[in-house]
Order: sequence, then C-alpha cells, then structure tokens
Amino acid sequence: MFLLIIIPQILSLASSQTCETPTGSCIFPFKHLGKVYTGCIIKDSSLPWCATSVDSELNYIKYDYCPASCEESPIATKPGACKTVDGVYCVFPFVYQGTSYNSCTNADYGSTFWCATAVGTGNVVTSYGTCSTDCQSSSSGSTVCETASGDSCVFPYIYNKVNYVSCTSIDSSFPWCATSVSNGEYNDNYGYCDHNCEVGVTVPLEKTPPKIPNIKEPSQ
Repeated sequence: MFLLIIIPQILSLASSQTCETPTGSCIFPFKHLGKVYTGCIIKDSSLPWCATSVDSELNYIKYDYCPASCEESPIATKPGACKTVDGVYCVFPFVYQGTSYNSCTNADYGSTFWCATAVGTGNVVTSYGTCSTDCQSSSSGSTVCETASGDSCVFPYIYNKVNYVSCTSIDSSFPWCATSVSNGEYNDNYGYCDHNCEVGVTVPLEKTPPKIPNIKEPSQ
C-alpha cells in the first residue's frame, strides 16, 4: 500500500522525455543508491546512463549509456528525506532568484520554510510547498557539490594559478573539482562532478603582500 501511495508522487516529478539507449528505452524515474532520478546521470560513470529495467521499488536492474540527445536529470531526491506539509517530496537543488538551495529555505517568507516541488530549466523553482518540521532548514543558499563517486568537492581551489569556486572543464572532457587541497592548491586529488554542480566560476586570487626583508637590529 505504501508503494502505491509513493509512486504517483515520484512520477509527478518525472520528465516526460523519451530516451532510447542501444539496448532499450530508459525508464524514468529510477533509483540509484537511494536517490530518485528522472533523467540520465553520470553517477559512478564517466558517461551519462539510465535504467533500462527496474524492480518494484524503482531500483535499477539493468542500465545502458544515454545518447547525447537525452536530458540529464535535474532531480536527485532522497525519498523520505524531506516532504512538504502536504506530503509532496521536495526537489533539491532548486534555484530561486539566482540562488541555489540544497535544503528548505525561508527566503522572502519570514519564519516559514519552504522548498521546490518542481523545477524547470536551470533548476529554477516552478512550484513549491511549506516544508514539514523534520526537514533540514537553511536561510541561505548551499554550495554543496559532490563528485560522481560521492566525494565532496572542496572550494575554492587553485589550479594553474586560477582560483576556482566551482567545477571546471579545463584539461578534461568532463567537469571536475578538487576533493582535497594543500594550502588552497589542487594536490592531484579530484573527481568528476555531478551534473547539479556549477561549472567555470572563478574569482581573482588574493594578492599576497610582499615579504619584508629581515633587517638586523643595530649593534649596541
């Protein structure tokens, strides 16, 4: 009975796209590692893929790689992690007035925390609801970004004398980020970014003041 209730809510978030892989049609939505996806993903893979077969709980059984014409999933929601007071799943991340959120926010709503229940192009919120009391709340945007293998990106990081506050495609066919740094510098630890992460955002390096030479005190 629980499954019959939850599936229509998940399906209401799904994309209407049709995507054909070499071995069959993609099935949306599908679950991977507890998250629900409504488009092709690059989780644990360097190429976008989707489920071509799922079980009764939407967990993928078989998969194949998506052609370039297929959309990537704008939604990666942990079922049960956060719902509105009406029982609808929150969609994270969502963008509201230029800020990206990975949790409920009270932006422009005083003490009331809310979340997106559907998003459009660029993850911009198209519908919303009031968050239930057990949802994590945040009054500011989040810059959380994970790699395809689940590691957290470390921002900012310096690579080839450029200061990055997002993923980058420099010297790579896929966006990547540092997963650890040494004194702010990229130290050869990296991962390929999840599709929800920003790409190509840099900020100027802070100028280091010139070192003052050691001056010997005059002899007494």
